[in-house]
This record gives sequence, structure tokens and C-alpha cells, in this order.
Amino acid sequence: TCVPLSPIEVPRVYRKSHSLPLNLHEIPDNPSKGVAYYLTHTVLMSLTLYSNKFLFNLNPFVSVLQFTFVRGVCSAMLSLGWSFGNLHKNLIGSVDRECLPSLVFRCVQGALSVFISFLCLKYFSVSIVGIVCSLTPLMVCLLAYFTLGEK
Repeated sequence: TCVPLSPIEVPRVYRKSHSLPLNLHEIPDNPSKGVAYYLTHTVLMSLTLYSNKFLFNLNPFVSVLQFTFVRGVCSAMLSLGWSFGNLHKNLIGSVDRECLPSLVFRCVQGALSVFISFLCLKYFSVSIVGIVCSLTPLMVCLLAYFTLGEK
């Protein structure tokens, strides 16, 4: 299973191949950087919702798959540009075989989530879609409580 390892459980081979520090708890948190990234994410997601709704209103016959495809192409170009030079190391070399099924599941789940979000924009107002998307933390807490037994 793919679970975070405590500092004592980090195998020597894993540390060597992935260049992790011996003690995983020594990496300092940076809350201001995290908040800045989250705010940037929120603004960009809001712009995505509004621009997609505008484009759906402009051309009601455009397919949701077309928007999803364009978003995928843009994401792929950004990812390739971001990891240029370290492409093999970042995309292939850092993935453990035992984590591959959960990674594939996460990719499929993320793609379906984006597709459903764009589909909702075609039939609902942006404010309704935004409100429903804001319920995600509540749903995560409920699912964690009932499926994982977290308190």
C-alpha cells in the first residue's frame, strides 16, 4: 500500500533512489506560501468556471468533451514545461510500481471530476456550481468519518 512512511520506516533504498532526507519531519512548513498557492488556485478555478460558462453561452452547441480536451492539452503543456529536463525522473522514475494502481485511479477520478464540473456549467449557473464545489470539504469529512473511521 502507498502510505506515508514515518522517519524510522524509510527504507535505505527508497531514500537513496528518491533523495529524501532521513527525517521526513525536518522539512519546514511554509503556511504563507501554501495560502498564496491556494488563493491562486481559487482565482484560476473561478476564472475557469466563468470563462467556460461564457463560452457555453456564446456557442451552446459546443461539446463538454471539447472543453475537457482543451483543458487536458493545456495542463499537459504546462506540466511538460514545468518538468522540462527532468521529465523521466519526475513522471516515470519517481513512481513506485505498488503505487501505480492508486495513481491511475486518482488520474481517472480527476478527469471524471473535471468532465462533470464542465457538464454542470452547461446546465447551471456559475454561482450554483461554485456553491456545490464549495461543499467538497464537508463531503470529504463525512466520507472520511464513515468510510475510514476517522474522528
